[in-house]
Amino acid sequence: MGATSPTGRLDMPVLEELSMGGVHFRESYVVPYPQAPLPPKLRYLTLTDYDSQNIPFSVFDFVTALITCKNLFRLHLKNLRLDISDTGTSSPRQPPWNYNFGFNLDFTDMSGDVIAELNRLLQYVLADSASYTCCSMPIRNTFPLWCVCDAFRVSFVDIASPMVLVNLLAGEASYREVLISRSDGLQSEVLHALTTPMATEHGGVDWPCPHLRELHINSCKQFSSKDLRDMLEARLKAHEETEFAMEDDGADFVLRSVTELYVHDCGELAPDDKEWFDKNVERVQWDDWRGGTEWP
Repeated sequence: MGATSPTGRLDMPVLEELSMGGVHFRESYVVPYPQAPLPPKLRYLTLTDYDSQNIPFSVFDFVTALITCKNLFRLHLKNLRLDISDTGTSSPRQPPWNYNFGFNLDFTDMSGDVIAELNRLLQYVLADSASYTCCSMPIRNTFPLWCVCDAFRVSFVDIASPMVLVNLLAGEASYREVLISRSDGLQSEVLHALTTPMATEHGGVDWPCPHLRELHINSCKQFSSKDLRDMLEARLKAHEETEFAMEDDGADFVLRSVTELYVHDCGELAPDDKEWFDKNVERVQWDDWRGGTEWP
């Protein structure tokens, strides 16, 4: 239960979870900043709905207020139409929870431009997990290609555009586990993009998602088992050419091959592809069939 401070502000020193609308958040914590910091023990923050017809709410002002949270564990942003017109402004400072084990980011119905600017101001935060639901591509030119918030585990849900998925997956992300669900955007060209190394400015090449080892696909109908096999086969071949170098092998490491594959409600598994998965993937499940070289 909060108490009213002498300044008329509601003090909630032990509050750990807060869910509120974007308009009220701006009025409560952004406009009066720094006189009204966020609760010091806040761990879970969910903000929803800020229309672009409201008073402009800049990503910079949002981040300035946000990084006062020293114990933030999960941030969920939904349908926030934030202002990015002041892009180029330096980051307020390094977020204290950057690179904290277990930090989670969730974006729902968010603009790619807002996500990219948020990531820049958060100094390219590395999260334990991140999710993107019904999110769009950035319209502005960004570098890297998408400037997503990096994570070890990531999920993409209800992504209709192949181009959005290509941009979400094409960079040198730290993704170890990827889940793609209910996304018509998962088509052959997206899987092909995962077989295509990108040239670097120094004359070398970088593989997209080089650390990817576990892939989950649910209720995606616009690709074939052959498309998926071709992607896994190309990455396995490239990994084999490095004598299966892993991250600890330093400069010899190029990418990992996918060792776990789980597919549900995505259409037919062709017999030839089933045979290949069974012989070349450690663990694979396609609907009710289980196989692989190391399935218990």
